[in-house]
Formats: sequence, C-alpha cells, structure tokens
Amino acid sequence: MEKEWEATFNDPAVIEKALADDFAGTSPVGEIVSKKSLIRDAKNAKSSSLSSVAHDLDVHFYGPSLAVVVGAAKETGKNKMQHNYRFTDTWVKRHGKWQCVASQATLLPRKKLDSLGQTLRHER
Repeated sequence: MEKEWEATFNDPAVIEKALADDFAGTSPVGEIVSKKSLIRDAKNAKSSSLSSVAHDLDVHFYGPSLAVVVGAAKETGKNKMQHNYRFTDTWVKRHGKWQCVASQATLLPRKKLDSLGQTLRHER
C-alpha cells in the first residue's frame, strides 16, 4: 500500500482507499492535513505531471495489525523540479484492510539525501 499511495498520491481514489477516515498528517511545511483535505487537494490539483517514488522503506510490525514505515521519497515534476523527503507512516489493519492513520514528512535539502541514505544503509 505504501508504494501505491506514494506513486499515485494525487489520485483521490487511492487516497480514499489508503487513508483511514481519522487520518492525521503533517506536511513537509508543517501543515496539519486530513484525509478530507488531501482528497480535496487532489481533486483540485492543477498539475498531474508530478510523480513520486518511495524507496529505502523500513517496515516495523508491532503485532498483527500495526506497522510503522520509515522511508524516503523522490518527487519530480515539470522543468526538472525535484524534491526529496523522509517520512514516517503509521498503518493499522482494520476490518481486514491496511490503512494509514498518521503520516509525517520532512523535506530534505538536496545535498543531505545522499549522505542520509548512505548513513541509513550502513546502520542496517
């Protein structure tokens, strides 16, 4: 689910499926976001040319119905625009399906991504 959500983060149908109704998130600029606000923003998005790829995923399970995913994402768009993020997502299995209940993302400076990625790979 994590990779599907990241790859199609501007798709209202994927947001509806992946996020719990009580989802609470913190954007890279510190804004609090909800499932409702993300669906609204996706429907109003002017640019569908953005793409995002999740990588370096590290999944921690805390019992059969709770998982925390720590990872990185690379977002690209028009005019060679590129942003790199680190994120932590909390997933809960409810009624037989996994949904994200909380998410926090941090925008990385360009030079930090390579050194952070190297550090994380060496610590594993």
